Amino acid sequence: MLAVRFNDKKEIYFLSTIHKASVINTRKRDRPGNVVRKLQLVDDYMGGVDRNDEMIGTYSCVRKSMKWTKKVAFHFIEEGLLNAHILYAKEGGRKPLLRFKLDCINVLLASSAAEPSAPTASNHFSGCHFPELIPPTQSKQNPHKRCIVCTSNKTRKESRYQRGECAHKPGLCAAPCFKIYHTE
Repeated sequence: MLAVRFNDKKEIYFLSTIHKASVINTRKRDRPGNVVRKLQLVDDYMGGVDRNDEMIGTYSCVRKSMKWTKKVAFHFIEEGLLNAHILYAKEGGRKPLLRFKLDCINVLLASSAAEPSAPTASNHFSGCHFPELIPPTQSKQNPHKRCIVCTSNKTRKESRYQRGECAHKPGLCAAPCFKIYHTE
């Protein structure tokens, strides 16, 4: 087993069972013109793991609010998708990674749906309505409107949100009035 502490821009610690403490010449040269030498372990890491992290990080689905267990599960799913895309590209496939991921999601959605017409990832939000902030005016920086659901229930409540798709843009509380308005 090989344990290494490497100083680059910051300290990086390595633990490897497949590498020896062998040094290789790289294609780079330092300022005086000498060939830069690195450990084989560091060269392998910089070429493989860094590239892997870069490719996964481009279209990552992990969010800050998730629990760590979900983050780990999504990371393994993304690793599997990236490996599948690499194999697909080696066989001559020409789809970019994002398109490949969306196609995989669409296949999974179609196979898990009971109805014959399953929603696709690209049109999942079409036809949905989202609340939007009421834009500021010259006279009011944070304008409000009366919520039409609360008003119909004889409660006076003002909201900073409206439904932007409607022509009259009614004011609505984000929760639960927005959902109530769209289910009635």
